[in-house]
Amino acid sequence: MKDVTVLFLDQTFSSTAIGPMEVFRHSGTLWNNFTGHKPVCHFRVTTASVDGRAVHCDGPIDIQPAVALKDVRKTDLIFIPSTGLGIDDVVERNAPVVPWLKRWHRYRRSLAFRRNSTGVCFCRKSRRF
Repeated sequence: MKDVTVLFLDQTFSSTAIGPMEVFRHSGTLWNNFTGHKPVCHFRVTTASVDGRAVHCDGPIDIQPAVALKDVRKTDLIFIPSTGLGIDDVVERNAPVVPWLKRWHRYRRSLAFRRNSTGVCFCRKSRRF
């Protein structure tokens, strides 16, 4: 089973964080349940924000992660959602994410990063493409 961390970032578009979280979480289980086959979970999903507190999304939605970045102990893939249109503003609002990504990249060279739209700015800032 692979460990996936979905980042919840300040001013994220909630669908770009929640949608992938649900896809990873239900991979191998939901369809199997519908078709009468034994569920086989492929991913263990953890959600994380900079400080473990709820993040304010673009719109009237707050989402609560499971942990803070510092509490992520194991991950095979980090998913970075879209968060607003101003790249510099996005990185500034979520500044602790960049050094956290750099540490994970140094620690696990085989770590996979997936990003959605403006989530790419964090990979660029951490020199991870």
